[in-house]
Amino acid sequence: MFKQDVQIAFTLAVREAQRRRHEYLTTEHILYALLFEDAAQRMLTACGGDIDSLKQELEKFFAAHVESLPATAEIDEEVPRQTLA
Repeated sequence: MFKQDVQIAFTLAVREAQRRRHEYLTTEHILYALLFEDAAQRMLTACGGDIDSLKQELEKFFAAHVESLPATAEIDEEVPRQTLA
């Protein structure tokens, strides 16, 4: 099973995709969620990453490349549960 912090980051990614009315969860949503986690911030910064810059670039990516569902579309609010497979 996943460690609790990984599960939390995944849940945040799902919630972010839902908040933006995106139909699919993408790796960009996961990266975006990880940018708010201390351990991920430390790792990325140690590799020369700029957290604020990454967040801004992902915001631009979401706006330009990920289609939002219409306001009239129903969104599944349930966070997927981990399975054994």
